[in-house]
Amino acid sequence: MKIEIPEAILLPSQDNLLQEEIEVTVKTFEEFIKLVSRGNVEEKLLQKQAKKLLKNYQKGTNEYRDVEGHFDFFESIDCWNSDWKFDPEDAEYFISEMIGEDLNFEYPEETYSHDLFPYIQSALEKHNLELMTYDTHGDNYLFFVANKNEVNRILELSELTKIEVNRL
Repeated sequence: MKIEIPEAILLPSQDNLLQEEIEVTVKTFEEFIKLVSRGNVEEKLLQKQAKKLLKNYQKGTNEYRDVEGHFDFFESIDCWNSDWKFDPEDAEYFISEMIGEDLNFEYPEETYSHDLFPYIQSALEKHNLELMTYDTHGDNYLFFVANKNEVNRILELSELTKIEVNRL
């Protein structure tokens, strides 16, 4: 086609398409903890956990599971630590505890564990909530419930902080 682009026109390059490096600070971790706890965390504990997470982050390891007590802060929020295989009744009970009200959901008979996720998510969606998990890299799940409108920000902060959180 022999089209020539004038030199005055700047073409995008990989360099100017990449986001600027974002500094991870204690405020980043505070925001993350507030979101995964749905704001249900005491200020003193929030600050303590955020400082601890930042310190671990600054150790230079790319994976928190290499740091002792890598998901201790989840113990300070409403979460559910479960074996990889769980019954629907367990899910209903523990999720009800996390959200502070009864959660019941319909599911086909003989449905267990990860096959329950679509049914759980449908029931939580009615409350504008979503079930998420911290990746323990083990044979268990560490579940928490997030506000639906904050899930994308949680995932962004997860990527920034290297705390592996997943949608289900």
